[in-house]
Amino acid sequence: MPDNFDNLDALFHPSSAAIVGASLNGMSGGYNFTRFLIDHGFKGRIYPVNPKLDEIFGLKVYPSLRDIPESEVDYVISCVSAGRVLKLLEDCKAKNVKLVHLFTGIMSETGREKETRLEREILQKAKSLGIRILGPNCMGVYYPKVGLSFNHDLSREAGPVGGLFQSGGGAGEFVRYAALRGVRFSKVISYGNASDITESELLYYFAKDPETKLIAAYIEGVKDGREFIRALSYATARKPVIILKAGRGEAGKKLVFSHTASLAGSMETWRAISKQHGITLVANFQELIDQAVVFTF
Repeated sequence: MPDNFDNLDALFHPSSAAIVGASLNGMSGGYNFTRFLIDHGFKGRIYPVNPKLDEIFGLKVYPSLRDIPESEVDYVISCVSAGRVLKLLEDCKAKNVKLVHLFTGIMSETGREKETRLEREILQKAKSLGIRILGPNCMGVYYPKVGLSFNHDLSREAGPVGGLFQSGGGAGEFVRYAALRGVRFSKVISYGNASDITESELLYYFAKDPETKLIAAYIEGVKDGREFIRALSYATARKPVIILKAGRGEAGKKLVFSHTASLAGSMETWRAISKQHGITLVANFQELIDQAVVFTF
């Protein structure tokens, strides 16, 4: 089991959050993530960062991360282009940042060597600086208890269901429609390309999390098959696990490989794993929601 859960506390319990690339453009990630924190009542300090703005939604905007007037910033949401992330990591180190959520995309999910190489360089840089990476190409965290969210219209009520989703759109769809049937959530994570924080580490985390009684997952592929099996074994010994494995048909497989570069695995393998470890394996989002309702009520 990973021994670096302390850094994940910055993901779920940040005392401060900076949005690098904060914006007044309503179509941008920098606009939306700033609004998500405000609208959901984030309990920590919010620091928008953009050298071209002075104020956004009544908050002072800082020219750079280094200009924020405190020595530590727990959590950084990157809404800048991929080419600016390496420099951002240096700024993060100067502010003792523990974790960076890379909403930033156009990396390995493109399948192109240049972008894939940049993602590797970003991970290597982050590791050398002691910074954890969520993503890239992900929506991040929905944790209603502390006011973290990846959409405007998600419930502010907390509940017992934890979720890990490789797809940001899938995470939002699941939370929104399951909530209409009374399901409430402890924490839901959209983790994207999983360059650093993987599905296995999140399974371990949810298995240990006292706020989570049921784990629901949407997985396109896994980074390390053996570690994933160990994580599943650990999790299913402690609480129910429901998994929607993406890419069941040819069209689905193409969608999966357009989103991440991870190994999808055959459905026969997944069925065998589900039988061995007592996982509830579902075929679509409707079944995932149905099972969450059954286990919750």
